[in-house]
Amino acid sequence: MKMKRYVALAVLAMSCMAVCAGQWPGGFGDAHMARVRHWEGSPLGPSVAWYNIPGVQIAGLTTDGGKKSFSKCFRLFLDERNYPIDFHCIAGADRTGALAAALEALLGVSEGDIVIDYTLTSLSSSGLRRPESCTRQLRAFDKYPGATLNERVEAYVLDCGFTREDIAKFRGIMLDYLPTRCLIQGGVK
Repeated sequence: MKMKRYVALAVLAMSCMAVCAGQWPGGFGDAHMARVRHWEGSPLGPSVAWYNIPGVQIAGLTTDGGKKSFSKCFRLFLDERNYPIDFHCIAGADRTGALAAALEALLGVSEGDIVIDYTLTSLSSSGLRRPESCTRQLRAFDKYPGATLNERVEAYVLDCGFTREDIAKFRGIMLDYLPTRCLIQGGVK
C-alpha cells in the first residue's frame, strides 16, 4: 500500500516548542517540550514531512521575525504536493490563528469571519478568546495599503517577497485544486 505524503507544520513560539495537532503521551509539560525541541522527524511516522517554524501572534506577523516565519510557512502552501497540511501550535489558538488569519484573508474571507474563526479557538485549552482581541491584533496590517483587510494582507505578503503569481497559485490550490481533488475525486493523490 502506497502511503500518501502528508505535511505536519508546527508553528512555534520563540520561547517554547510545539507540535502538530494531537494528544501526545505525557501531555505538554516541560519535560515533553524538551523532548520535542530535539525531534528531527514527525512523531506521526516517516510518511509525514515535519517542519518546526518559529511563529508569532497576529500582531507580530508584521515584524521582521514574523515576516520571516510567515514566509517559511507560506512557501509550504505553494506546493500542491505538500497537501494535506496540518499546522498547529501548542494550543492551536494564537500562533495557529495568526497563520490562519493571514491565509484566510488571502482567500477573501471577510474580516468579520476571520474574527469569528479566531474567537472559536476558545474551544481550545487556552481559554476564552475575545473578538476585540483579534480585531485589535489585525490592526497591525493597517500599515499596509488597501481598503480592506484582504487587500492589506495581500500587500503584506508581497512585502514578504512573494509575487502576485504566488498569491494566485495559493488561491488556485486552495479554491480550485483541493476542492476538486478532495470532494470530487475522493482525496489528494
